[in-house]
Amino acid sequence: MTVKAKVVQKCKAPSLSGEVSKVSQRNHAKVSEKNYVKVYETFESDTISAFPKRNVGRPTSYREIFIKQAHKLCLLGAIDKDLADFFGVSEQTINNWKKSHPEFLESINRGKLIMDARVAESLYKLATGYSHPAEHVSNYRGEITITDIVKHYPPSVRACIFWLRNRQSEKWGKF
Repeated sequence: MTVKAKVVQKCKAPSLSGEVSKVSQRNHAKVSEKNYVKVYETFESDTISAFPKRNVGRPTSYREIFIKQAHKLCLLGAIDKDLADFFGVSEQTINNWKKSHPEFLESINRGKLIMDARVAESLYKLATGYSHPAEHVSNYRGEITITDIVKHYPPSVRACIFWLRNRQSEKWGKF
């Protein structure tokens, strides 16, 4: 890989020429004390190792245990804002962690996918109606009886409308 780089050298700011007010001279004196960078030439390097990576900025608060915690939170329906609140960071930090830690991103996506599938299955059952086994407990004159029954739930009109508007919006989008 070819990397273009510039050779730089620290130098003082250029001096002012011509007539300048005293205020400008004082300000220029303050500015000229700072170091400036002067570009001398451009060259191409065949290796990136010529420019070592510097550790700058605050160290990350990311920990490996966050992978499992984020997955469990997403299974409970957490979104990125909820994850940020839980870990005590901003949403942008969560996005940065997703970019720099693929296993963290994978755990979040896996958790959200599983939860979305469960909700879709529940909506489907609600829209089409469903039945499930249950137990009925009754007390008649002090005698408790437990009876196995099957509970039936009819389709929900609201769930049907929601499903059709999202799955076939061109047919069911407007009423």
